[in-house]
Amino acid sequence: MHPFSGGLMLLIDFLCFGANALTAGLSTPWVIAGAFGLSSAGVFMAQKFLDEDGFGASLAKAFFAGVITAVPTPILGTIVGAAIIKYSGLDRLEAEARAVVKHKSVSD
Repeated sequence: MHPFSGGLMLLIDFLCFGANALTAGLSTPWVIAGAFGLSSAGVFMAQKFLDEDGFGASLAKAFFAGVITAVPTPILGTIVGAAIIKYSGLDRLEAEARAVVKHKSVSD
């Protein structure tokens, strides 16, 4: 899974269900549908064009992302969130960014 896909899933989950809390849960059905649709579409596009997966693989990952994101609970602080971070490579991006910052501060 492309790091953009993982970050998108976490962002959509955070935004949708944070906003849902403002309505005391009254918008839950619409938020679930919106989270599924946005996440599925975004992950499909990222996998198809950024990661260059085939149509079937992109569609399967998009469906998985939509289902996970549509669950009306926050996923970032859970084992599912940790798995998304690990599987999409977001943890490697953080390590690479820290190495670049450390290298720049040493060379300056």
